[in-house]
Parts: sequence; structure tokens; C-alpha cells
Amino acid sequence: MYILVNRIQFKELSLFQKMIWRAFRLLASHHKPKGLHSVLFAETAQHQFLLETWENREDMLHFRRSDKHREMMKKVRGLINRVESVQFEHSGIPDWEEIHARFADKNKA
Repeated sequence: MYILVNRIQFKELSLFQKMIWRAFRLLASHHKPKGLHSVLFAETAQHQFLLETWENREDMLHFRRSDKHREMMKKVRGLINRVESVQFEHSGIPDWEEIHARFADKNKA
């Protein structure tokens, strides 16, 4: 299984932006591209996390390069201050401790 985790920091989370984020979460749950197993969301005080599990890296890249993804990113780009991603193979869904450690290791490099 291929894991992609985005750590997103919004510019400012107004009530309207929170509604957009929740709508994005809802839409993501209804449209499943080929190879996508699941989409999980988590929030901390400063970041929102989007964890995607894919059948393989190729399916993930195919979606990321698609017109649907490009259009979605155009709509949310103005709301986002910073996005960081980690990608890795895993036998199942990793726990959040491992994900935070992977971000910490990435930032050390």
C-alpha cells in the first residue's frame, strides 16, 4: 500500500474556510479515483492532515496529474499558506506517531 500524507497550514481559518475544508472532505469521500483505498483527515491547532492510502504509487501519481486534481487545487490554493507531503510504502494505515516522525525526519534533512 502506498501512503501519501499532506500536512496543510491554512492562511487563516475563518468560519467560511472551515466550511470549505469540510466540504472538501465530503467531496473527497464521494469521488474515489482508481487505486484510492481511503482518505483520512485529522486536525491539530496549526495543521490539517490529509492521509491517502493508494493501491500503488502509479495510481496516486495518475490522480495527482489529472485535470480533476488540478481544478481542485486551483480552488483551494488561495486558502493555503503551506503544504508539506510525505510518501512511503506501508503494510497498512500508519499511526499518527509514525506520520509525525516522518515529517520530523523530512524536516531534519
